[in-house]
Amino acid sequence: MRKAPGMNFNFSELVTVAFTLFAIIDIIGSIPLLIALKEKMGGINEVKATLISGALMIIFLFIGENFLHLLGLDKKSFAVGGSIVILFLGWKWYWVWNFLRAIRMPVPM
Repeated sequence: MRKAPGMNFNFSELVTVAFTLFAIIDIIGSIPLLIALKEKMGGINEVKATLISGALMIIFLFIGENFLHLLGLDKKSFAVGGSIVILFLGWKWYWVWNFLRAIRMPVPM
């Protein structure tokens, strides 16, 4: 099979990215948040949300590296920055959860 110029497809990188996204997105852990949003907003248009997020993923698949280059970042710097953001978000929720538990308020799940 002939490859398109500039398209080097590596299956191991695809698997790595897929598992990384699965770990970051954590859809199982987001289910309570999505239920609460749906109750407050009166409904979520699942098809529209899926199409928009799918389109964004496909767009960034092709222009993501160029966009990072435009911002003056490389992939490794972006990964480190994203990891720090996720660390701080987890840290914040840990302390919020402990604070709510300490004052005996219901903990949001």
